[in-house]
Amino acid sequence: MELKKILRFADDVVLAKTNKHLNDLQRDILEETLQGSKYNKIAERHDCTVNYVREVAASLWKILSEEVGEKITQSNIRTTLERASYSIISSNFSPNSQTHINICGSDLKSLKNPQAKLTQRPYLDLDDAPHRSLFYGRTQELDTLQNWILQQHSHFIIIAGMTGIGKTVLALELIEQIKNHFDIIIWRDLQDFPELKNLEQELIEILADGLLASTTPNEKNTNNPLRHLAKLLRQHRCLIILDNLQSLLQDGQLAGHYQNSDYQDFFKFFSKIKQSSCFIVNSWEVPQDIVYLAEKYPGVSVFPLKGLGQDAKSILKEKDLNN
Repeated sequence: MELKKILRFADDVVLAKTNKHLNDLQRDILEETLQGSKYNKIAERHDCTVNYVREVAASLWKILSEEVGEKITQSNIRTTLERASYSIISSNFSPNSQTHINICGSDLKSLKNPQAKLTQRPYLDLDDAPHRSLFYGRTQELDTLQNWILQQHSHFIIIAGMTGIGKTVLALELIEQIKNHFDIIIWRDLQDFPELKNLEQELIEILADGLLASTTPNEKNTNNPLRHLAKLLRQHRCLIILDNLQSLLQDGQLAGHYQNSDYQDFFKFFSKIKQSSCFIVNSWEVPQDIVYLAEKYPGVSVFPLKGLGQDAKSILKEKDLNN
């Protein structure tokens, strides 16, 4: 069975049990274990201890074992999940229908429809976001972004286009469409954060809040805010929208150069690490380094936004400006 199908099956099981999708570390542990990798390799990639990876893995194996009715270990996980996933009644299995599992006649609980589990309200921190306005057209653009984030697991997207073209409206509508797939959604205007350290500190405070996270001592004692933030983003599936990137760029530079090089390092760091959270950045222009990151890392995408064309007439009509 294809790896992605096993991962999808495991994600459905964990969602039914915990009301949450696999987080970044859980997904990586599962994927790497299925491919025969050792825990020390995973720990090195995620900048944590082998013991911590082993604890997270043990908790994940326990969840999966309880749901499939068979003990899962590091050595038997692939064959066990393949056997379990093959037992799904195919006529009832589709992304938009209820999914039931019956494994070898065992008396197991049915998995509920994953979509039904997504009714729990996410934590929204959208005080910095503009008010939503009427949404016209952009259906294809909206579908593309949803596919990138929910199906292809893109974790860094820059929406680029001239001022007034609709980047903010599109991002706000996207939030409304996919918000229940995330634990927490944050909107920040980069004009208010010329210094990266202030943005990092604010994001850490939000994510480390007692209502949202249960950080371990090792995570709390880190002296590196960038890695601390990354660890918090692995605990929760987060959607972070950073508006007005162009405010951080130097005027008069053709390819877009940062006034503060810390942001260049920030974007590079979160482009190269695997994660289930997602950054969306709005900008008038695309810095050259992000073009390079999009070419190098599959989870990074540049989305150039064009004019509305004929759909613009609907806006003008709504505003009585078409005369």
